[in-house]
Amino acid sequence: AGMWITKWHGFEQHGVYGPSVPPAELVSPSTSQTFHVHGALRMESTAAVAYTGTLAALCIATGVLYSRVYASDPGWVTDDVAPHESGSQKTAPPCQYCGVRPPLRSRHCLNTGQCVRKFDHYCHLLSTAVGDLNHADFFLFILCELTLSSETLARPR
Repeated sequence: AGMWITKWHGFEQHGVYGPSVPPAELVSPSTSQTFHVHGALRMESTAAVAYTGTLAALCIATGVLYSRVYASDPGWVTDDVAPHESGSQKTAPPCQYCGVRPPLRSRHCLNTGQCVRKFDHYCHLLSTAVGDLNHADFFLFILCELTLSSETLARPR
């Protein structure tokens, strides 16, 4: 904390938004990524309001997308729905791990122990498989994370 106060003291005198209070640390609930809102606590300018609003919206979107991907069904294959994907009767050979006859383009996820339709990968960050039903939310989550990370790296020190 002392290091930030020392660094902030110099920024306060020559800050982008003029004299202001020390930065508030906002933590994204999904990734614990910390970023600092420079001078936006006083909301002295339209740019400060837009900056703070954009960061808050990105953090909320990241948290919501994390929750959706983590809690969603990635496209688990079960015995009763396996042969009827999209009206097609084509199936792959039975899975050597779980014995289910999965539809084509399905794979067994060794981390979860189940077959997943259009299995992409198992994400250790989210502790879930990424497949047919949660791939779009996963992509948006990664996009939000990259945007927040880029903002953190591009911010003037």
